[in-house]
Amino acid sequence: MTVIKIILFSFTFFWITLFISTSYSSEYISDRLQIKFDKENAKLLHWKVLNESMSLPHELLKENKSNFGLEGTINGHKLDYWVQNAGGWDTIQNLDEIIFELKSDNIPFELKKYWKFYPNSYQADLSFKFFAKKNLKDINLYLNLGPGIGEKFIDGLGISGSTYSFTEFIYNTGEIQTKKLENKNEVFLLDKIENPKWVGLHSRYFLFILKTTDKFSDVKLYINNAINEKNISLDSKLKIFLPLSSLKKNKKHISSFQLFGGTKTKNDLSISSLENILFESFWNWMRYIVLGIMAILYWINSFVFNWGISIIILSVLVRIVIHPIAKKAIQSQQEFAKLQDIMQPQIKEIKKNYKGGEQSERILNIYEKYNTSPLASFKPLLALGIQIPIFIALFHLLGQTFELKEASFLWIDSLAEPDKFFSLGREIPFFGSYFNLLPVLMSLTNLLSIKISSVTSDDNKTHVGQNISLGLMTLGFFLLFYSFPSGMVLYWTMANVLHLGYCLITIKNKSI
Repeated sequence: MTVIKIILFSFTFFWITLFISTSYSSEYISDRLQIKFDKENAKLLHWKVLNESMSLPHELLKENKSNFGLEGTINGHKLDYWVQNAGGWDTIQNLDEIIFELKSDNIPFELKKYWKFYPNSYQADLSFKFFAKKNLKDINLYLNLGPGIGEKFIDGLGISGSTYSFTEFIYNTGEIQTKKLENKNEVFLLDKIENPKWVGLHSRYFLFILKTTDKFSDVKLYINNAINEKNISLDSKLKIFLPLSSLKKNKKHISSFQLFGGTKTKNDLSISSLENILFESFWNWMRYIVLGIMAILYWINSFVFNWGISIIILSVLVRIVIHPIAKKAIQSQQEFAKLQDIMQPQIKEIKKNYKGGEQSERILNIYEKYNTSPLASFKPLLALGIQIPIFIALFHLLGQTFELKEASFLWIDSLAEPDKFFSLGREIPFFGSYFNLLPVLMSLTNLLSIKISSVTSDDNKTHVGQNISLGLMTLGFFLLFYSFPSGMVLYWTMANVLHLGYCLITIKNKSI
């Protein structure tokens, strides 16, 4: 009998709980957004982002029952006091609209909170309409956005962990700028920004911004930050005060906002005229290079349908384009190295026997004799320098492309993170808790290609110096790339393999 009672009680409790949760929540669902509201408090509970590149929805806003809810005071009383006197919020829901109304003879005002959504979009409109039935004073109301935009710290990625998990304040004053608060609970005030067009929060792959018909110079804005135990900013939040301090009887006031809360893909941002957010830290000419290479990468993937293979093909194409430059660099290096072997004994003899101006003059005569100059050693560096913009462009492109977030390849689960070949079982300073294979392969192929393409000096001391420099360079590349996104490391590994192949073919042809 007792067992039956327990079963009946559990069954009843389940349906009561279900009824309550259903009664006090409201949802909007599209192919881009899953949004859930707390009808009792007219606040946003969930803002989940959907994208065909993600296996699961991303919770863009943490559930804290305060997002986009109005808070503050009217006539010296907290808004909750007026809500209670009015008997709560009334809810009206249509297909793409949700309206919350606060209307009663027991309160001296009417308040309507109006949400409008757009199919196939991350955009939404939010309006607050106030009507004063009596003179209102001491109106001090604000909106909350955050904390954070759903970012979670990814453990085990080593020194570059903060590049994968962060939240920054972002705003547009005609020029897109970002602000990363460095101290826990640091506050950044709007008066430091001149007439922003929009403000918001962003992370590596996600963005939440607000535009307003009111000037933000009239809408107070506070940004504060909470840094976690790993010294990573994840919980930045905005507090937006409405430009309303009083309202006379029978007068109305409307505050309107346009919102974007979604992924930082080129297509989604373009739909909302926000494409300039992509690679915002670059000069325009560099952005064009990045966006051009991005277009090529997207085009390749439209045929092969695999981002890992697309990156490899991109590496081949870029290698073909820069081949004349790379070839010239190798030739210049080899020619200068041969001349150095001939000239150095003569230069040493001059330095031994002559001083001052005469020494310099005789050394210059040596360079003239062999039709070269001391600056010739910089020719390979100049040729290499032309490739630097491409290197920087690819670094940002492959590190920030949203579609790589869950793109797998071979043993790699995500091309947007280190390849995590196997777990080390413990956290190692700098390296993290995973062994990454790709940086090892990249370093080895880089070592071999440089070794083969370099001309070995006949001087033993110089030869030892070359080997030390080569070893230090390889170690530097390994440490630099170890915790980089695997898509980036895959690209450079393939580039090294292509360069190595070219060097081997060149040597073989010379030996025939």
